[in-house]
Amino acid sequence: DALIVISGAKAKKRDFVYFTDVKNIPAKDLATMERLWNKFSNGKFGYSVQKRKWRQCKGDFEAFCRKIGWTATDGEIERKKRWF
Repeated sequence: DALIVISGAKAKKRDFVYFTDVKNIPAKDLATMERLWNKFSNGKFGYSVQKRKWRQCKGDFEAFCRKIGWTATDGEIERKKRWF
């Protein structure tokens, strides 16, 4: 995955990117990813979209996860989705 590669050696070693790795990604690359993500999702996804939703949730991580679809409801139990 290109994002892992451009995030640095630690990200490559563990095979995923932490939010703290973002500082290692060149601004030009982040801007390109943002532009492409926004364009091909018709404005539904991207860093700016997540930032806006984070602010709407006033820093409440659980509310943020629900708002961006990172949770699934199983009966009365709400769980975080897993992609790995």
